[in-house]
Amino acid sequence: MNDFLNESPIPTFVINKEHVITYWNRAMELLTGLPAKEMLGTRRQWIVLYTEERPTMADLIVDRASEEVISQYYNTYKKSPLIPGAYVYQACSPLRYHPFLCPLFLELSFFP
Repeated sequence: MNDFLNESPIPTFVINKEHVITYWNRAMELLTGLPAKEMLGTRRQWIVLYTEERPTMADLIVDRASEEVISQYYNTYKKSPLIPGAYVYQACSPLRYHPFLCPLFLELSFFP
């Protein structure tokens, strides 16, 4: 499974219940410029899009945050029509490590 995820063209990261990054695939490395060896074992998933630490949608899902809490951080999300407890977040955002890609349209999917 890891080989499949690593070769996927979809940038993917996984965090555990402690919000520690346990998986950061090659597409994520290429998109962000951040190698997996620097990200694995950290809680730095926020650094891709934000200038200061704050919860990502993945963190909020791991915490089973209410929609009220989620809406404090994200205003352009919707529930997944396919996977219970999953959300899709759409944004036009610069990536902190690739300013030449600004703005970049992102559609991010998060699921438990």
